[in-house]
Amino acid sequence: MTKPQITIENFDIDTELKCKCGCNKFNYDNAFLVCLQAYRYLIKQGMNVTSGCRCIKHNTDEGGVSTSLHICEGKKASALDFWCKGMAYAYKKACDCGLFNEVIWYKSKNIIHIGQDPNQTGNFFCTK
Repeated sequence: MTKPQITIENFDIDTELKCKCGCNKFNYDNAFLVCLQAYRYLIKQGMNVTSGCRCIKHNTDEGGVSTSLHICEGKKASALDFWCKGMAYAYKKACDCGLFNEVIWYKSKNIIHIGQDPNQTGNFFCTK
C-alpha cells in the first residue's frame, strides 16, 4: 500500500518544506500544515519560506535548540520560518489568528517563526 501524496496548495514540499541540508527529510504534523495553508489564505499573499523542517544535524548547524519545533527526525515538525511583504501585517495576523501558539518576529533576520508547540499550555507565545 502506498502513502497518499501530501499536497499543500501554496507551498512546494520539495523546495520549501523539506530539510534544506540535502537529506530531503520531510515529516510534518498534518494539523500544522492545515493551519499553515489557512494562514496563507488569511494574509492573501505569498510567503518565502526560509526554514521548514530540519533533520537533527541541520538544526544543530543552524543553531537551533534540541527541542526545536522545526525538527522532523524522530518526531513531526510543527514550525516554519518565512518572510513576506508587509512583515508587520503578517506578524499581527499570525499573533491574532489563533492558528499558532508560538509566533516570533526576528527583526534582525527579517523572518517570522510560526509554530504549534504541543507542550505549551496557557496563553500563546507572541514576541518580537
